Amino acid sequence: MDRILVHQALRLPLENWLPSVAGMTQFSVGRFAVQRIDTSRVTFNIQRVGVANETAVTLLEGLMFFKSSIARLGDSFSNLDQWLALGDVRIRYPPWDLTLSVTGGLFLDNDVGIATDLGRFFGNTEIGLFLRHSDNGSLAGIRVGFPLTPAKELKPMYFRPRLPELFNYEQRTTVFTDRNFLRADIGRTLPFGHQIERVYWNRDRLYPVYIEHHVDTLKQAVREWVDDVEESVHTQGRK
Repeated sequence: MDRILVHQALRLPLENWLPSVAGMTQFSVGRFAVQRIDTSRVTFNIQRVGVANETAVTLLEGLMFFKSSIARLGDSFSNLDQWLALGDVRIRYPPWDLTLSVTGGLFLDNDVGIATDLGRFFGNTEIGLFLRHSDNGSLAGIRVGFPLTPAKELKPMYFRPRLPELFNYEQRTTVFTDRNFLRADIGRTLPFGHQIERVYWNRDRLYPVYIEHHVDTLKQAVREWVDDVEESVHTQGRK
């Protein structure tokens, strides 16, 4: 296993004071995913354990988004000697499902820098352009993310296996340099595997403005779900 983590998420009671604001915080502890690093054509693995926190807040009914990520990592819990501290600000243009994200701070590998991303949803598939500039170098490219799970969710239960829910693919190139050598340690973030915006906010789409612009799609999804439930109830009733 390359990841063994326990997560606890808590809802922030921000709506009581500001109706247009919503927030969540999540604490994670355990062993994070093994990362494969390529530096100077030498490949090796790094294992990290530790504790982490993600706190996300949406403003103006989802038009703006802010997230902080803080983690203390190390080779073992008795030797936590590495910090990660990032801030992420996103601005959305709902008519086009367009999101501009800017992330900056201390990445993994003691790498200080900034990363920008411009992404757009086409249905459930997201396509984006990114630029990462840090102490370790600069990268730019295009990314694609699409879901791997079926449209219908599994029945709730106390324990159930889950396969990867999202497939991400990137094509990258070096920028701001005359050497075309791709490094894997530029602007790396911590692989939680359970981000707030992906797990609880439907890949950062569960906010009022997005819902208002996709009412027809959501209505159709509700109709299919209600029809399935009613059919199941009628079938059990006949039995």
